[in-house]
Amino acid sequence: NLCTFLRTRLIFSKILTYAQKPICTTTISNTIKEYNGINVVIGVLSYSGYNQEDSLLFNKSSIDRGLFSSIKYEVVEIIENKFMNETLIYIPDGDILRDNDGIVLIGQKVKDGDTIAAKLVITEKKQSIEKIVLKSFVSGWIDKVTKHTSAEGNKIVRVRILLYRFPIVGDKFTSRHSQKGVIGAILSQEDLPFTKDEIVPDLIINPHAIPSRMTMGHLLKMVMCKIYVLDSNNARDPMLPSKPKSRESSCIDATAFNKAYRSFEADIAKLSKEKMYCGTTGLPIEARVATGICYYHALRHQARDKAHSISKGVIQSLTKQPVEGRSRKGGLRFGEMEKDCLIAHGAASMLLEKLKNTSDLCEVWICHDCSTICSSNPCINCNGRNTKEHRLPYSFKLLVQELSIANIKVGLKYA
Repeated sequence: NLCTFLRTRLIFSKILTYAQKPICTTTISNTIKEYNGINVVIGVLSYSGYNQEDSLLFNKSSIDRGLFSSIKYEVVEIIENKFMNETLIYIPDGDILRDNDGIVLIGQKVKDGDTIAAKLVITEKKQSIEKIVLKSFVSGWIDKVTKHTSAEGNKIVRVRILLYRFPIVGDKFTSRHSQKGVIGAILSQEDLPFTKDEIVPDLIINPHAIPSRMTMGHLLKMVMCKIYVLDSNNARDPMLPSKPKSRESSCIDATAFNKAYRSFEADIAKLSKEKMYCGTTGLPIEARVATGICYYHALRHQARDKAHSISKGVIQSLTKQPVEGRSRKGGLRFGEMEKDCLIAHGAASMLLEKLKNTSDLCEVWICHDCSTICSSNPCINCNGRNTKEHRLPYSFKLLVQELSIANIKVGLKYA
């Protein structure tokens, strides 16, 4: 199926390279034959300060072995519009190989800023060259190129770019029970806790993430998977009934849980919580740690697709602030929570820099007699000459002007 997909489909997509079949399933979920997750070893404990709340700690060695590695496809579409007198042309660009139409050849490595193709646009007054440039933060290999002609006679070229992805800090993952979390840190295997059998978890979740979400199925899945992995006698699918039953009775069958309870009673120390040792000091951890195996999914929310920053760029005409959004080559919004964080740290200079100096700083004249913003000297409101120039955020000036529309006067007084 994967080979057919790679050969025929030409769409934006993301493929998990090493998908696994879940160890424990239900009767209903057994009807799904396409798997999109990995069975991971989980430890539930507070370890360092990087897995608070819903944050996850990942094992770097597990990532190096291919854990949650994926392939993402980006598609660039080029249309040669004959009615607009557009023609694809060949333009040399570095060491990138191209065909006669100027399209990048398959197998070439491209990065953000590279020219995928170029068009010659002819108008009545002039001729211009329009370059189709790869958007920011995209770096990969040309995987497939297709060319065809539309019903209107326009040539359409689609270029598929292959990007290799592996988990980094900020990527989002979830279990089948919606116990989602974001990677807070990726630690080396030797720094992570381990059991007496030298088993190191692939990821560590915080125990405080369970009571608030109340995902009981997540805990049951951890215990059930661990039972049937340790018990070699259970070669059959553990969640299926031993005898053929109707669909209604199969859905409420508790055979698997009864077997798990008997195994749990036989060796409660092994199946509930284990003694683990700190990876940095080698000393035993005082509390026993809950461990298990759970089926996890990699969500489409990845830090590489969201991270962006600018030092200069386009300014909005209304607010005089940088435009927002990665697609518009804008900045990253400094919101309420970021503001509260800087206040809590007492970073007054940083707060002033982010909210005024590097955002929408403007110079206005303020009359100290009538405490209003004026546009001339003397003041047009009170005819006073006690005016001085001050530096304010433009958003505050805009707020004062909008309140004046509602007949609300804002007085400004300076020491």
